[in-house]
Amino acid sequence: FDPMQRGTLILTGLLAAQIGLAGVLAFTGSDYAAVDAKDPVIAFDQGKIDQIAIDTTGGGSVTLKKEEGKWVIPAFVGFPADATKVTQFLDKLHELKKGFPVATSSDAAARFKVSELVNERRIVLSSGGKEVGKLFVGTSPSYRLANVRGASGNDIYSVTFSSFEAGVNGADWMDREALSIAGDQVASVTVSGVTLERKDGKFTLTGLGEGEKAVDSKVQDAGRIAMRPTFDMIQGKGPDAL
Repeated sequence: FDPMQRGTLILTGLLAAQIGLAGVLAFTGSDYAAVDAKDPVIAFDQGKIDQIAIDTTGGGSVTLKKEEGKWVIPAFVGFPADATKVTQFLDKLHELKKGFPVATSSDAAARFKVSELVNERRIVLSSGGKEVGKLFVGTSPSYRLANVRGASGNDIYSVTFSSFEAGVNGADWMDREALSIAGDQVASVTVSGVTLERKDGKFTLTGLGEGEKAVDSKVQDAGRIAMRPTFDMIQGKGPDAL
């Protein structure tokens, strides 16, 4: 028996074993997690959620409430929340699947920052004054991924989520279009004695003196700004406003 041939046979056998091991690892690793990702991290009925509370360890907090079918921010004198953003947020939470746990020990929660005392985000969902779901969002293992844990059990999962999607300030959830007015509802706009009239979808400046001519592009810009005013923060409401 040729020693060189034997060496070749041994190397070939090792290569085959490595390929086989790689197959086993592939099956028991990420592919297994993907196949096993069926159960929700937190189970809840989206249509029944009427309050969302979000906070972070040593940081800010915000509560969103559904009143008369509309989402508002109580701390901002009931200013409207962005309903589309809230719906998409609940959809995202509802779609989070468990997959294969990255940790299961009781002491791992603090290490992954998904405990009651240490977390990046704590999200509490309520319905009719009763808590129906809680999620802790912790460290990020990589881009667009976050380690999370439900309220029950010690299992921690890595899911497609970011703590930035769960803002902890009221300003993160304000409906920026809440003060916008539809064009067909505006006949004229008056600001500091200057009046813009709207007709056939276009603004014109009234009260021009002899020899005066308006810059049309600026007139249209002013009209659009008046119909869709921008703002940064809510200071108060009515006569009590600061």
